[in-house]
Amino acid sequence: MGSRGSSAGGGSVPNGWQIVDYVHGIAVLQPTNPKQSFSLPRESNIPNVAYLLYDRKGVFKQFRVYGDDKKPKFDIDYHMKDGEMSLHKHIYINGVRQKEHIPLTPEEYAEYSKFLNR
Repeated sequence: MGSRGSSAGGGSVPNGWQIVDYVHGIAVLQPTNPKQSFSLPRESNIPNVAYLLYDRKGVFKQFRVYGDDKKPKFDIDYHMKDGEMSLHKHIYINGVRQKEHIPLTPEEYAEYSKFLNR
């Protein structure tokens, strides 16, 4: 592991993170420090990559896509909203995650719901 992160499976991950699995070809990250918050890195080490995050019980939490600038483009999240579990999207504008929960289109749901089960 270097100062810029660890390399596993041919990909470099940000410092403080490790690849623990692959689901549908996407790296599943986990913090190297078990006391660290479970949220994906704010930047990637390589452009145009995506990472997955599952909670400590193995339940899907987040899918994040990074752009050319290595900053997040959008997240697909799965958590409680209005009393029920919701799979939805958050976009980033000028590097800032927008609070709006954007419902997935049927096509997006078909694409991203596959991550709900490992």
